[in-house]
Amino acid sequence: MLRFTLAGYHESLLSVTYPGDRHGYAYCKPAVHHLLQVWPWTRDQRGQIILRSDAEQGTDANLAYLLWLNFRYCPSFSVMR
Repeated sequence: MLRFTLAGYHESLLSVTYPGDRHGYAYCKPAVHHLLQVWPWTRDQRGQIILRSDAEQGTDANLAYLLWLNFRYCPSFSVMR
């Protein structure tokens, strides 16, 4: 499942479930395409949206795709204590 939420608001924009035993990064492009069908932001509006991945969807191809669409991207990180 890939879920797009509004940070700080706990609101879900879209949840998409894909069948099969594959990594989430294989579904990043189809999920973003689906998101843009539901929420058809302009290129300028997408430039104000930061996408963050908690599940390491950030392959080079996926990052290039998100940047090509003019989204901003923030990879997740973890801090070990």
